[in-house]
Amino acid sequence: MNLGQFKFIFLRRGYLYVVSAAVLWGGGGSFSKFLFNGGITPYQLVQLRISIAAGTLFLWLLTRRPKLLIIESKMDGSVLCGLVCRGGLEYSPTAL
Repeated sequence: MNLGQFKFIFLRRGYLYVVSAAVLWGGGGSFSKFLFNGGITPYQLVQLRISIAAGTLFLWLLTRRPKLLIIESKMDGSVLCGLVCRGGLEYSPTAL
């Protein structure tokens, strides 16, 4: 594979990502309205979106880049603080 073919493949992949993002962004409003009419509250929808995004990111990292999931000892405090603080904000009763 020469350099020209290599660049072409990455350009096509980039265009695919842009079109996919636009379709998902555009369809998000209609899908949200459908869920709201079904009885889902905005807070439940936000929590659902965050949970799906976090789960998808975790699975992607687990399969593609597992080394990024390893926490170094010098990062323990920062990671623990981030998990506790962010988790506390997401699941606190005041957020509802």
